[in-house]
Order: sequence, then structure tokens, then C-alpha cells
Amino acid sequence: MKARIFSKKDYPEISKIYKNFEVVENGEEVTFAIGGDGTVLKAMKLVSSPIVAIKGKEGDSLGFKAQFSINEIDEAIKLVKSKNFKIEKFHLVEGFVKNQRFFGGNEIGIIASTEREIHFEVYYKKQKEEKFKKLYQYPLVGSGIIFVSRFGSSAWNRKLGGPLLLEEGIVIQPIACDVAFPFVATSEYEFFVKVLKGKAKIVSDGEKIMDSNFLRVKLSEKYASLVVRRENIYNFLNLLKFYINGISRGGRIR
Repeated sequence: MKARIFSKKDYPEISKIYKNFEVVENGEEVTFAIGGDGTVLKAMKLVSSPIVAIKGKEGDSLGFKAQFSINEIDEAIKLVKSKNFKIEKFHLVEGFVKNQRFFGGNEIGIIASTEREIHFEVYYKKQKEEKFKKLYQYPLVGSGIIFVSRFGSSAWNRKLGGPLLLEEGIVIQPIACDVAFPFVATSEYEFFVKVLKGKAKIVSDGEKIMDSNFLRVKLSEKYASLVVRRENIYNFLNLLKFYINGISRGGRIR
């Protein structure tokens, strides 16, 4: 069986993957993403094979998106080889600036580049329609706005007070805009942002893509497949329940 490896560090445990699989750079049948959530996000955007998310030892991530810890790598390998697992699909966010297309596993956004705030307008339409309409009937003033996938609804979006998505959709989440509130839309909608004042940059999963005062975005048809255990203990819904019930303290999710 052919496997591809994405790893933040050269963990000694990775040698076990080499012993059990033919490790390749393309044409893989399964992908092992070992590290923090950023490693998983990188794999999601680059491969179409099922992804086994394994949390590394560095402890810099909650491991919300990981099914295994590095100490459970033997179990992960055994599960993959037995094919006794389920796949959960997560659609990516897809962005466009002029003729350039890019993807986000968590979110794609347009945010202030040099100034503390930008003035911008947000438009929406169904993908089969020709004309965009204003989502907010007035220009927004703030740090920017992000468009968030179900997979990413537990990340930056949550810190901004946005909703956690249990089903596929896209969250429209303004950043530090006093009079704006978030929306949740289905995959049939796409959005366009135009900056009226200030300079902005496009970001995908927290990383800068380019400078631009315009962005078109939608929930992509492209999706990532994550391996989950057959008993379904760690599926996305249960992880959300664990996160809300187990991590919240004093009524606040930290």
C-alpha cells in the first residue's frame, strides 16, 4: 500500500510507516499527517487520498482535528492496513482573485494589511445567478472578514465568537466590526468583498496569499477525506461535544 507523509518534525515513530508502507511523493493511497493542526491543513489542500491525522509531541495544538496521538501510531497503522475505518469528508473554502484560485481548509479571508482597519462591502448571490446583492446594507469598518468551512469553525472563527458547524456550510464572520454580525450560508452561495478604503491582504488558514482589495469566495466542491475510527468515538460531532463540555470553564470556551 502506498503512503505519503506530511510531518512537522522527524519523529522516530515515522520509521514504522516506512516499515509498513511504500512511501511515495505522489500516487498515494493514504496520507499520514503528523504534527499540529497546521500539518493537517497542509495535507488537506494538497492530497485527495484519505488523511490519517496524528498529533505530534510538541503540544502546541489542541489536537481537535487529530484522530490519534503519536503514541498511537501502531494503532493507526493497523487500522489503515485492516481498512476497518470510516471516512469523513470536509469541503474546503475556495477563493479567487482575478485568475488565481486557492483553497483554505479552515478559512479564507480579506483583512487589513497596513492600516488598523479597512472599509469594505460584502456581496452575495446564488452561484447560478448573475448579479451580486449586498449582504450588509452598509459598508463595514473593521479588521476584515473571513469565510469559514465546517472544518474550520472550531478555529479562528470560534475565537471570534462564531458558530460551530455540524453540517456543511460556510460562516461569514466579520472581524472587529462593531455593527456587523455573522451569517451561515449553504454551499449554493458565493460571496464578493470589495475594499473601499485602506489596503488589504488575502489570507488562507492564517497565511498571507497576496495583497488585494478584492476577493471572491465560496464553499468548494473539493473536499478532504479524514480517517476516523470504525467505532466512531472521535467523529466530528463527538469532538464538538467533547470540546464544548470538556474544555469550557466557567461558561466560557477558552
